[in-house]
Amino acid sequence: MFADIVKTVGPPGVPGEYRALACWPGYLEAAWRRLKPRIGDASYQQAAEVLRESARRRARELPYVVTLSRQRVMALGEDADAVLKVTEDLERRGTVLLLNLSQLVQDVPDMLRQPMPGAARLVPDWVAAEELR
Repeated sequence: MFADIVKTVGPPGVPGEYRALACWPGYLEAAWRRLKPRIGDASYQQAAEVLRESARRRARELPYVVTLSRQRVMALGEDADAVLKVTEDLERRGTVLLLNLSQLVQDVPDMLRQPMPGAARLVPDWVAAEELR
């Protein structure tokens, strides 16, 4: 399944949300079955771009300006192209992560169900108190 995920979402590897879901293989399989057809859909790509542009616009409206220009990055001795690539990759992955998680939540028929199928485990108060020391 990981090979199929990399083939569908693109390299360099399996994104973290799928690795996390792999703790519950049945859940990962069901989630991937729902997400895979949507990822290649034009409306999905359009939604990702709209979300990315909205995030950029809102970031520009923040009260504090980030003064990290290409020239500043180069003056700090860093590879500006590499920094730009990492930034673009994070924007893309963050947008896709948000879309995927929101889609999985929408797919849950009972909104009271936990997003992860692992059984809840109650911890006695004395154990929690000991861990907090």
